[in-house]
Amino acid sequence: MLFLLRAVNGSGSNPCNMKRLVQLASDDLGWINVKTYLQSGNLVADVSASLSSDDASEALRQLLAKCMKVHCAVMVRTLSELNTLIENCPYDPSDPTKVHAFFLASSATQEGMDRLELKPKKDDRYTWDGSNNLYLQYPNGAGRSALNGTILEKSLGVQGTGRNWRSVLAVRDLLMG
Repeated sequence: MLFLLRAVNGSGSNPCNMKRLVQLASDDLGWINVKTYLQSGNLVADVSASLSSDDASEALRQLLAKCMKVHCAVMVRTLSELNTLIENCPYDPSDPTKVHAFFLASSATQEGMDRLELKPKKDDRYTWDGSNNLYLQYPNGAGRSALNGTILEKSLGVQGTGRNWRSVLAVRDLLMG
């Protein structure tokens, strides 16, 4: 499973030491093949087949709060879900810094999408997959976009976290072993 932690850093606000997280997930949760990608809250692990995505997310969220004093949303995707996301990308990912995936904690609603439609976007584009992911295209870079995580979450009424396409492909490769 892929675990995407929202708004964590290696240092600064909401610090989360990824090396310690790997150890805790292995030792305290009994997960195997636990790995991280970068210091930005990307963790992959083999978890018990009897553990649902929701239960795994909650177990990691509680572990983070208890052992590391980190409070954040945790989005979970399986390899199959991630492969589907990658296969269905509507934008040209040849510049992987300009295409992002925004992973939602739960499915967006049409009402939330309607609110998002009212937001200023300039050249930026987004596509909803009809469920719990958005594809984002930032021709001028994500740092200059009005479609940041705060605007997306407020409009949709759902927590989420974004990753650029390079990170999406890297965590998929980690999941594949």
